[in-house]
Amino acid sequence: MDGTGRLFSRLVAALPRQTTTVMEYPAAERLDYDALESWIAPRLIEISQTSPVAIVGESFSGPLALRLATRFPERVRAVIMVASFIKPPRFIPPFPPLFFRLPPPRFALRRWLCGDDADDGLVDEVASAIQVTDPRVLAHRLGAVRHLDAADLLSRCPAPVLFLAGARDRVVSIRAARRLTRVRPELELQEMDAPHLVLQRRPRESASAILQFVERHTRDTR
Repeated sequence: MDGTGRLFSRLVAALPRQTTTVMEYPAAERLDYDALESWIAPRLIEISQTSPVAIVGESFSGPLALRLATRFPERVRAVIMVASFIKPPRFIPPFPPLFFRLPPPRFALRRWLCGDDADDGLVDEVASAIQVTDPRVLAHRLGAVRHLDAADLLSRCPAPVLFLAGARDRVVSIRAARRLTRVRPELELQEMDAPHLVLQRRPRESASAILQFVERHTRDTR
């Protein structure tokens, strides 16, 4: 979930035998976590008619994945949080929409999201995804993160949870990722040599980890 579908093409391509649905959030509607949960719920019900699903929530979407798994325990088989958080990962000032009207600096995208060694194609894709989203929406989402506290959701989520962490993530540090096991000791943490955009930089490794996790917990429930 989260963002434009093109950003997840690498992961989808690494899941050739799977039915994968990418949820693209409305780019022009200021929706907080409550509103996004209501927006996704009917779509989740539709795609889980025949069998339970696994939800992958990257970054901003991690808490949303926990919400949906808790609301629909019979429909969600597993939750995979990727470079995500249950509280603001660092101090986030109240950015005004005007801040997002200018094209994002490429050096900033590399430092905070793509990695210093990212190829130009990925940087272009991320820049495009940001620019097609209404600046007011981006500012609103950051505001939602600033007031986030999903520790209770993580603790009581009925589905098994896998966390894919980027060892070079400058947004959600590896230390912050490891601290989640204090909230949920049974959480499975897998570290990858990646920046914040783990799925985009390590799509094959991510796909393999997701498939193995889902298969293992599917087998355990048979």
